[in-house]
Amino acid sequence: MSGDCIVVADDALPFGSPLAERRVNLSSIRCPRLGNPRKDEKSPPYAREAKDLLRTRLIGRQVWTLLV
Repeated sequence: MSGDCIVVADDALPFGSPLAERRVNLSSIRCPRLGNPRKDEKSPPYAREAKDLLRTRLIGRQVWTLLV
């Protein structure tokens, strides 16, 4: 999606369940959105780098979410 949003999987729920994955937006962070190739939109500068940095830092790690 972008550098300020991650998808978190809940290991307690069965794989493939619609509730097993949750989209989490990081608070107080604004990153450029990726462009849409179907609409011929180009990504803003550093959009891909922001997404890849967040992905490499969090992939395969256990995270805790605070839902308010």
